[in-house]
Amino acid sequence: MERYGEGGVQTEEMKQRYGDRLRFGKLKVDLRRGRRLGIRGAKGCGKTTRMRSLRGDEAPTSGEVHRGHLVFPGYLDQHLAILDPEKSVMRAVWPDDDPQQTEQKMRDLLGSFGLHGEIVEHPIKSLSGGERSRAALAKLTVNGANLPVLAEPPNHLAIRACASRDA
Repeated sequence: MERYGEGGVQTEEMKQRYGDRLRFGKLKVDLRRGRRLGIRGAKGCGKTTRMRSLRGDEAPTSGEVHRGHLVFPGYLDQHLAILDPEKSVMRAVWPDDDPQQTEQKMRDLLGSFGLHGEIVEHPIKSLSGGERSRAALAKLTVNGANLPVLAEPPNHLAIRACASRDA
C-alpha cells in the first residue's frame, strides 16, 4: 500500500464467507485515491459483506485488505441512520467530540453541501431525500471520513453531481 501514500484500498486474494456460504472468492480490488468503485449484484450475493470487509468492519475469511495509512472510511446505509431525525440539521451533523467546532464553521461546511440559511435549523425528518443525503455526507466529512462508502446511493445525489459537472 506504500505506493498509494495517503489514499487507496487494495485487496489480495480476498475471500469472504457469510454463514456457511462462500459469498465471493479471490476478490481483487486496486482502488487508488480519487477513484470510485461500484458493486452491483443480486440480493443476497454479498455486496454488503464486501463493503464491510473493504471498510475494515469485518475481516475477510482469507486474503488481505490494505488501506492507506490516512484512509478513514465512513459508511452511509440506505436509511441514513447516521442522522438523528429529531435534531436540527446543524445539531445532527455537529461532531460530538470536537470542542473547537463553531457555529460558523458548521454553517460553512453545510453550505458547501448546498444546505444554506434557515434549512440548517430544520429537523432532519423535514428534509427532502437529497437534503438528508447531503447532510449525512457532511456528517461523514466533519467526522474525518475520506472514503465514503454508500449502500444503495440515492439517484438524487447522482443527478446533482451530473448537473454540477455539466455547468
